[in-house]
Amino acid sequence: MALILSFVEPLLVLTRKSSWVSLNCETGSNFNCKQDFTFQNFNYICKVNITYSKLLITLKSNLKMKTERRKNLYRLAAWTWSWVATMAIATFGPKFIWDDHTVLTVLAVFVNFANGVLMIIANRNLFNNFDELERKIHLESLALTLGLAVVVGLTYSLLDTTNLIGYDAEISNLVLFIGVTYLIFVTLNTRRYT
Repeated sequence: MALILSFVEPLLVLTRKSSWVSLNCETGSNFNCKQDFTFQNFNYICKVNITYSKLLITLKSNLKMKTERRKNLYRLAAWTWSWVATMAIATFGPKFIWDDHTVLTVLAVFVNFANGVLMIIANRNLFNNFDELERKIHLESLALTLGLAVVVGLTYSLLDTTNLIGYDAEISNLVLFIGVTYLIFVTLNTRRYT
C-alpha cells in the first residue's frame, strides 16, 4: 500500500511505520523509501495530509456493497410477494378456483411452502450483506421479538384454552404482533445506535 504524505504547514510531529512512502515537502523535493521511517529529526514540525491508495479500494467496495444490498433487497421483495401470492392461492384456490380438488390444494400448499423457504434464504442473504452495526441492530431486534412472540403467543393460547377470552386464538393475530414488534424494535435500535 502506498502512503502519500504532503507537508502543508508546520504543526505536528509524525511517527509512522510503513513499507513504501512518497514524501512531498514544500520545497518540492521527493523521497521514496522502502524502510521504516520516523519524522523526528526535522528542523521544523510539519502538518501532514495522509492519503491512502486503499481509500479508492474502500470506495469501490462500498459501491459494490450497496449494489449487492440493493440486489438482495429486490430478491427478498420478489420472494416475499411471491410467497404472499402463493399463500392467497393456497387459501382461496380450493374455495373459488378448483372446488376442493385435493391434488391441486396439496400442490398449492407445497408451492407456498417452497416459496417460503426461498424467501427465508433471500432474507439470510440480505442479512449476510449487512455491516456489523446493522447486524447488531437486527439481531437484537430479532432476539427481543422472538422472546416476546413465545411469551405472548403462549399466554394468548392459554387465555383461549382457559376460556378467559370470548373468541378463538388465531395465529394471524400472533403474526401481526410479531411484525409490529419487530418493526418497533428495529426503529428503536436504529435510533439508539446511530
